[in-house]
Amino acid sequence: MNVPGGDRAHGLRVVGPGGTRLAFEKTELLLDDKRLGVALLRTAIGILALPLAVVTVLVATARPEALAGALEVPLVVACAGLFVVGAVVLFRALGALDGLERRLLPMRRQGGPLGLPPDQA
Repeated sequence: MNVPGGDRAHGLRVVGPGGTRLAFEKTELLLDDKRLGVALLRTAIGILALPLAVVTVLVATARPEALAGALEVPLVVACAGLFVVGAVVLFRALGALDGLERRLLPMRRQGGPLGLPPDQA
């Protein structure tokens, strides 16, 4: 991976052929996966919010006596399906983020490739 700044990238000094650079690249890959997990989390929250917003609008605009007619079976099934899909994506994203945090924690404690002293991690 060509890093701008040659052998010095983000304050890291390359000690040997691949030593610190390999650790830096591994850390970059883990942080990229973390960004992807956070994006997946945002998507899951959006999927969860969509059926709730649709049902809220229908309930707010329907007359009290016609409320049962406003919430027809296909709409309720579609909203429930979206809610279930959103919940599954949400829990998978949270699990992936937890796993990534567990893999990043030793690197943070050592300081190493993240460039932080161990007491600031």
